[in-house]
Amino acid sequence: MRRLSRSDFESVAFKSVRWTALTAAAIVFGAAHGSLWLPATAAGLAYGLIVVRRGLLGEAIAAHATTNVLITVTVLAGNQWQLW
Repeated sequence: MRRLSRSDFESVAFKSVRWTALTAAAIVFGAAHGSLWLPATAAGLAYGLIVVRRGLLGEAIAAHATTNVLITVTVLAGNQWQLW
């Protein structure tokens, strides 16, 4: 998101990222998840909002890890292999 805001992305505060960069980053995140692009885009938007609102990358990483654990449990316990 910050790289989409400015080429000197390290100088961009997370809280100053604009909606266009947030949306573009969420779309790229979704596209990286193949056929599940729509829910992944929504998740990417949620993770991005966490970063922008809180100003901390670690909380978004923890949210993504939690999501992955829950998906893993669902796949293994519920035989929902289409989620992978």
